[in-house]
Amino acid sequence: MLPAMKTPQNRFFRLLLDSAWFPAVAWLGGVVVFLGAAIVAAPVRHWCGRWAEDGLGWAALGLVLLLSVAGVAAFVRSLLGRRWGRAVVQLLLGAVAVVLAGVGGICADFLAWEVASRTPGGIPWASTPGDAPMPFAIECRPANPFRDRYDKRIVFPSGQRIRLGLEPGGDAGLAVYALDSGCFAVAVDVRRPGGPHSIYRIDPEGGTVDFLADGKWIRLAETPDGGFTLTTGVPAGDEFAHRRYLGLAEPGGAFDPAPEGDGGDPWAEVLGSGVGR
Repeated sequence: MLPAMKTPQNRFFRLLLDSAWFPAVAWLGGVVVFLGAAIVAAPVRHWCGRWAEDGLGWAALGLVLLLSVAGVAAFVRSLLGRRWGRAVVQLLLGAVAVVLAGVGGICADFLAWEVASRTPGGIPWASTPGDAPMPFAIECRPANPFRDRYDKRIVFPSGQRIRLGLEPGGDAGLAVYALDSGCFAVAVDVRRPGGPHSIYRIDPEGGTVDFLADGKWIRLAETPDGGFTLTTGVPAGDEFAHRRYLGLAEPGGAFDPAPEGDGGDPWAEVLGSGVGR
């Protein structure tokens, strides 16, 4: 026969280890603290620095792990003490707590996005690496909490930034090309089967970005409020038809260079001569 197990003297630990309902409630409370830390991560980073954000996140995660261990210990303690009814209740409440935590995680993700989008620098841009084969950077950042649409912009060495597109693009990579004219081109969303694609011409010397529409290059210029002003446009001719594929810029910041040899342009059939959307 198993010896009687000692009862903790501290009231909190008695509840944590010998209660049918408290382990699940305490764990769920820890999850709430963790999700709360995730929601306020962007403003904490903005006002206090990365160290504060990391410290808060690790402390909240440590609390959840500690309460998880306590919950498992309480369940094992019930089994060893042959408290079958208490063990069943602990198991059922634990399952309910996990489901509630999952729902809370989804809600917290949306709230964290809303808070971050209203915090300066709350949603960081990911940039192509410095060794990418073009004299400018391509930066992307998620445009919604689903991470399936991205804001995209060109960053010149001077620090000038010009956003691509009149609306956010999708989550496909950006195909980068060198043109015979000395300019570069970027094709957006070309990997979406049957979907639209947009083509931009980048002039590193002039620090300009043009949008290809109806056979014309139309100059993009951002206004202070985040909108665009458009020029009349100049005929594009066959400039985009004479292109050399350099590689794919991923929204996360990675750059996949073009394969060596005769791999060629993987979107030749889709892009054709590159006339508009």
